[in-house]
Amino acid sequence: MDKKYLTVALPKGRLFEQTIHIFRQAGILSGEVKSDSRKLVIEAEGFNFLLVRAKDVPTYVEYGVADIGVAGDDVLLESRAEVYKPVDLGIGACTIMVAGLPESKKRYTFLILHH
Repeated sequence: MDKKYLTVALPKGRLFEQTIHIFRQAGILSGEVKSDSRKLVIEAEGFNFLLVRAKDVPTYVEYGVADIGVAGDDVLLESRAEVYKPVDLGIGACTIMVAGLPESKKRYTFLILHH
């Protein structure tokens, strides 16, 4: 099969607007794209964008439905998908804080603060 486009899985969650902005700046996407759209595929010159739940992005890439995808480190770690992480886009930054009693080394409370 002669494939003439790249399929990209995009998260419909918290990273959506930042991700769309990157593709617009690169001149790949134009026009309005909304995360709450019922549209599941956006076609652009040489690209098909699949709008999926953030937690599904690694699965789409791992099983070849998408060639590449955009996902947060947390999603990649939780999914345990066998995919490569070639580049950090510098979006979706958060701070992780760990709290617990000094004498307790087994129970911790994690607080994730999104910027």
